[in-house]
Amino acid sequence: MCHTNRRCEAERQGAWTSCYVHIAKCFSVHQSFETPLIMRVSVSLQVIMDKFYLPASANEGGTLFQLRNVLNRRNVVSKVSKNYHATGAFIDLVLEAHIIVAIMQHLEMDDVNQTPSMFPRRLHLVDRAGRKRFLKNLIGTVIDSFIFGPMVQSLQRVADPEANAGEDCHDRVLNYAANFMKFGLIRAVTVLTTASGDGNRAMWNWKYSLIIYQQGHKTKYRLEAFLLQAAVKALLPPRLAEQVKWSRFVNYSGGEGKNLDGDYVMERLNKLAKSKVRKLGPNHTSEMVMRIGKTLQFCYDVMKHFEVQIQVAPIGRTHKDRDLVRDRNLLIEELHNRVKVFEQHPGREHTYFAHQPVDIFADCDVADLHQWLSSKRVEFARVMGILAWFVIGVTFLNSCLSYFNLGYANRDIWDGHGKGTRCHAL
Repeated sequence: MCHTNRRCEAERQGAWTSCYVHIAKCFSVHQSFETPLIMRVSVSLQVIMDKFYLPASANEGGTLFQLRNVLNRRNVVSKVSKNYHATGAFIDLVLEAHIIVAIMQHLEMDDVNQTPSMFPRRLHLVDRAGRKRFLKNLIGTVIDSFIFGPMVQSLQRVADPEANAGEDCHDRVLNYAANFMKFGLIRAVTVLTTASGDGNRAMWNWKYSLIIYQQGHKTKYRLEAFLLQAAVKALLPPRLAEQVKWSRFVNYSGGEGKNLDGDYVMERLNKLAKSKVRKLGPNHTSEMVMRIGKTLQFCYDVMKHFEVQIQVAPIGRTHKDRDLVRDRNLLIEELHNRVKVFEQHPGREHTYFAHQPVDIFADCDVADLHQWLSSKRVEFARVMGILAWFVIGVTFLNSCLSYFNLGYANRDIWDGHGKGTRCHAL
């Protein structure tokens, strides 16, 4: 490659860098403390597939692979990155079916359209507030039965190791369904948190994520979860910590539940910028790339407003959503009537998922996690100590330089006769 071509290539690379810099100025620089939501949710989805999806379990009712065959979802694969959207839609549908089956089991229902016998006969005569209280109490009992109850047992076993003696009496098929429901709910809450723009809830979700990454041996994501918690709780000043907590959401259209992850929006802008630059053809110069980078967001907003004003329908790039009622009913029939996953049958288990603890965090190595957190705490304390001494040294050096500069200036104060003699006041 000749010298001229190399210089042109360098100019183009520099122009691209400047273009991205101008795009990045639209958002907070504190997004670097967090992995993009789409990547983080993909990792949690991969943990779910690693724990509950196995092709060898095709003949075991209630497992993910068997339910995948019931629905004929052949685009669902064990490697989430190969088809994220199909796998995510499948997990969401199976999670919804598990929640419905758990409620049906608690209310002793045989059919979805059946009126529960546990409901008061004159419930329809109660006012709206009363029905709302009844529904909240009912959901609370379901959560205590299938989620918080096993979690309390898990905590008791951590405090008292002798409590593990009766573990063989547990129904591991029920544990499999309940644990899958818990993992799926954590994933669903993570997505809902970003849509709602709740920074405090995002920090709570990261605490669960740290334990999940510990169990899934995702060491880099575990370290990132720790760094984010340490930055918000201890390392950053209060103002900057609040900015890190709340500046991760972007809302284009306004309204509740329409927030997007900042890094996800950044990826969309990068895609838009590449599409614009690709159309330049022979006009691909550094000046044109810089102009695109500076005006990208403004031109995008103008285009969207113009399309709304002239009532141009958006280009359809997705297929029509399929009717999920049939698939949901198939899953409910399989889970509730045939396998009866939420009925207690001691000693029942899946062949390929024989080790199913009573709770998703029951098999977490608490000692190893505590040792790792302690080592990171000592490491960061040492680093912060070095930084503190460095700041003290720089401050002392600046004060010394200021003192000597002030003395030098006082020594050269001129008198009123235009001579460089010292002032009489000195």
